[in-house]
Amino acid sequence: MGVVEELLREPTLVVSYYSSASIALIFSAWEELGGQGREVCVVNFDRIPKELLSVAPNYPLRCSESSENLVYMAQKPSEVPLRFRLVTAIKRVIEDVRWARVDKVDGNLYRLWTGNQVHLFRVVDWRVKDESLPPLSATIIEVLEEYGGSLPYKDVVLIVSGKAKASREQVRNGLAFLKSLGVLEIENGNVSLNKYSGLKGSGGLL
Repeated sequence: MGVVEELLREPTLVVSYYSSASIALIFSAWEELGGQGREVCVVNFDRIPKELLSVAPNYPLRCSESSENLVYMAQKPSEVPLRFRLVTAIKRVIEDVRWARVDKVDGNLYRLWTGNQVHLFRVVDWRVKDESLPPLSATIIEVLEEYGGSLPYKDVVLIVSGKAKASREQVRNGLAFLKSLGVLEIENGNVSLNKYSGLKGSGGLL
């Protein structure tokens, strides 16, 4: 399941400090719902930079009692309708609702946490583009899964470098990348999979 499909699965508040990611999430959700023939309303539409309106989804907006409500950069609870599909904000403006968090991993690569799962995505043409794990990272996870989820650090480097035909330095960088994603933990010379990350060795995202 991709980022947008996951977020639209149930009403979700996304906490994000990154306006480009927030706009891409709103545009992608708008496009997804509009493509399903749904009536879409974007609350705080006027906060989206005018220069981006030319690349907005080609589906009309209409705010009514039956609309699928998307809220861009809510600043207070009163800006969030009782019924909504997706809210973006820089803080948790409402409680008692599923919430997710966007972090920047590197450059244009973002990480979205939803409950016990992590998704990767990039912003391309102001849309969300789901991102799979790099092949080396997927191999690291596969090796850890084969050995029960935990191995000494030096053994991971040795096994993965041979299996993936990569240098040991490349494997170390791959381990650091996965640690930054929260996919694995490195402690006391051991590498362990984080069972709550939701990422699998196939390189796909749940």
